[in-house]
Amino acid sequence: MTHSLPNRAHAAIRGMFRAQARAPARSPGGRTALTACVMLVLGCGVFGQLVPLDIPPLPQPHTGSQPRSAPPPPRPPPPSQPQNEAVAPQGAVGDPVMTEPALSHNRPLAMVNGVPITLAEVNSHARMLRGAMPDATAEQRSSRSRRILAEEIVMAAEAERLGVFLDDQAMETYLTNTHGAVPDFDALSAELGTSPAHLEQLALRSAMADLYLLHKVGYRHEMSNLVPVDPVMARALNITPRQLRHVYQRDKQIMARPESVRFAAWLGADRAHAQRIADALRAGRAPPEGGEYALHQVPVVSLDETLPPAISRWVSTAVPGAVSPIEPLAGGDHGPCMLVHIMDRLPSHEPTFAEVQTELRRRIQMDFLERAQRQLVAQLVGDAVYWPRDLFDAPL
Repeated sequence: MTHSLPNRAHAAIRGMFRAQARAPARSPGGRTALTACVMLVLGCGVFGQLVPLDIPPLPQPHTGSQPRSAPPPPRPPPPSQPQNEAVAPQGAVGDPVMTEPALSHNRPLAMVNGVPITLAEVNSHARMLRGAMPDATAEQRSSRSRRILAEEIVMAAEAERLGVFLDDQAMETYLTNTHGAVPDFDALSAELGTSPAHLEQLALRSAMADLYLLHKVGYRHEMSNLVPVDPVMARALNITPRQLRHVYQRDKQIMARPESVRFAAWLGADRAHAQRIADALRAGRAPPEGGEYALHQVPVVSLDETLPPAISRWVSTAVPGAVSPIEPLAGGDHGPCMLVHIMDRLPSHEPTFAEVQTELRRRIQMDFLERAQRQLVAQLVGDAVYWPRDLFDAPL
């Protein structure tokens, strides 16, 4: 089982460790460029719970000072509000509801140092979190999305304050290294209802935040004269054999491959058509025209989530080469009918320590980047002007 984390830090790691296979991120619908661009532009940062590292806490930031790279703050808020909370503009929405049709997509849901986080940005990012947060409510996904985007804003602003600048060529290289290709901003803008220039700005912001984080922890060095490495974090970067073995013992069941079945699911126009497909498969002949099929590899324990109950029970014990009974899906024998052809059965496999050392290192690196980002953001938030007051409190 691959531990896949679709987030900004993961994309950055893929760019640095070029020896590992790189490919554009793909959505279930196959819109590769769109999905890759959304992952970059909207910074989908979902981290797993990985091995704790001994990263000493950084000094607590001083709150209430002037912003580092923001317009002058508004008038001081009432005493009951924290001093670094900005005042929400008239018509802003503090508690987003993803399905509310009356809200303008350009309506700000939050603001950090004068940079708005709009409903369209939050909704797009929240859609990316559905796979990582299947049991969460829309409001929980929106709250997390606001925080992730807000953290990206403060890191990018700090990189800009330090003088980091990416020209078009550097940006193209960054996009190619992290996502396989430069996204089609024109097509994506039509999909999301915004302008290509706005999406390019969001992509630049994501790249700036990436570079700031990776330089601070010592993963990158080409801009070290602008973004100096944090020595405490750099010391924690070294991965020890003890850490690798600890993560292996903890996660080897998660990384294990469960018993799985590879099969082709066939769909006939009606029972008679499906029967001709089944007869051809049993005889080793090419199936008749008009049949549709899809190849699947599914763990035995998850067959019920993929197939109709009767076929699922049959597949759980079927041998390679077998063809299932025909199962009508709708309209009885005169409607579409399904059958399954078993290709192979794969036994469960628990990986050895040697087989998964690359994956173990990636997991530890992801945990390290998560903790480093939280500490850096904690420093930067102390000097930020933002609203709503709970913007950086949403659980990650």
